[in-house]
Amino acid sequence: MYTPYVERVHNRIYNLIVESGMTQTEVARQIGCTKNLVNGWFNGYHLPSAEYIAPLCKVLGVSADWLLEVDK
Repeated sequence: MYTPYVERVHNRIYNLIVESGMTQTEVARQIGCTKNLVNGWFNGYHLPSAEYIAPLCKVLGVSADWLLEVDK
C-alpha cells in the first residue's frame, strides 16, 4: 500500500542517492544487495527491508531514525 509515509521515505532515499552522486549499482555494491533491489527503493516500488536499513543509512550518511521518520 502506497501511503504518504511510504512516499516521504521513498523521496528521502531518492534524493539521498541523487545527491550522493553514486549510481544505483554503486549503492548496491556498497551495501551488499542487487541493483534491482536498490532500483525498487529508488523508484518507490518498495521500502528497504530491516536488514538493509543500517547499511543503506551508513552509505548515504544519515541515521535510520531520520530516514524512517522515527523522530516525528
